[in-house]
Amino acid sequence: MRLNRGRIWLGGLTGGVVWTLWSYLVGHFVITDARYLAAQNAGFFLKTPLGFLAGFFAGFPGNFAQATWFAGDRGLPFGWMIEMWLGAILAALVAGWLYKD
Repeated sequence: MRLNRGRIWLGGLTGGVVWTLWSYLVGHFVITDARYLAAQNAGFFLKTPLGFLAGFFAGFPGNFAQATWFAGDRGLPFGWMIEMWLGAILAALVAGWLYKD
């Protein structure tokens, strides 16, 4: 059995684009900038960014635990949870759809 590497790359890249678009929509319409600003002003988030790698390590752990223990607005961990779950599902479905012959 031979793998179609071109389809694998195309599916991966397209899935990444879909996930990025989904992440933007959730952040802009579900979480909203007002919630982030309120969390920054309350001291929950830093006001200056620490880079991509720090953001990945900070955002990867379970959002269920964050929703349980986060002292701020529940909309933030809820939005992160939706973005992670549905973003992964949408990216996998698009990549799989593009890969099939």
